[in-house]
Amino acid sequence: MKKAVFKIITSCIVGTSLFFSPQLATKSYATLTVRTYMDTTETAIYGIPTTFTERRPAIESRIETYFSARNISVNVTSSNLDIYSTPASQCAENAPNYNYTVRHGCACYSNTQCDNGTHHHSNAQVYRNSFPNPTNAKTAHWLITAAFICDNNPHHGLNGVTWTDSRKIISCDYDYKVPSSEKGDDVIAFASKTAIHEIGHLYGVTDHYSVLPDQYPNCMWGSNHSKYTVATYNKTCLRCATTLSNNKNKY
Repeated sequence: MKKAVFKIITSCIVGTSLFFSPQLATKSYATLTVRTYMDTTETAIYGIPTTFTERRPAIESRIETYFSARNISVNVTSSNLDIYSTPASQCAENAPNYNYTVRHGCACYSNTQCDNGTHHHSNAQVYRNSFPNPTNAKTAHWLITAAFICDNNPHHGLNGVTWTDSRKIISCDYDYKVPSSEKGDDVIAFASKTAIHEIGHLYGVTDHYSVLPDQYPNCMWGSNHSKYTVATYNKTCLRCATTLSNNKNKY
């Protein structure tokens, strides 16, 4: 199912009044097209009807709405043909317990081996190589997966990764893993927040949760970025909002 293209056109009146200056000047912002690729673990965890008719369209719409509110044109496109069986999903299918492997990652190698370059099937670099590269400088490719993502330097789990040089993103749709005591009724809060967070990196926003003390903890790029209230309201601090505004025409 293809989504309608979402465009933002901003108009402004030139001059002090329409009476004295009847001419209108229109400024159109550059558009970044984000093409969605989906790992088969998405349909396995959330179900085929829900994934295609509810979950994916809602996530994509929230991404566009967030950036539109900041005068940034991000067009998220997807096709039911853009579904990939990644090495991580294949690993889970061959494992004794599919759901456990999806949740916790590939167990084919030890963490030490992953650190030394024998990557787990759920390693970020393995995901990166499992879907196509963008075809032009105004396009980014985003893979969403319900499976665990690991990194090998040092070895730990990740919610998402962005490679700004190649404009490729992977993010974990992990709402199903968050305990009910730590979330509310918003069933796409964490998936949407993570995708927006990663796309923000393409516009120059940097994480400040590792700079202690964090001056802006209640921000998607701050130390409370994994909190439900930050995720569901897509909270953005002044510093990150300014960076987004300064780079809104980057693409």
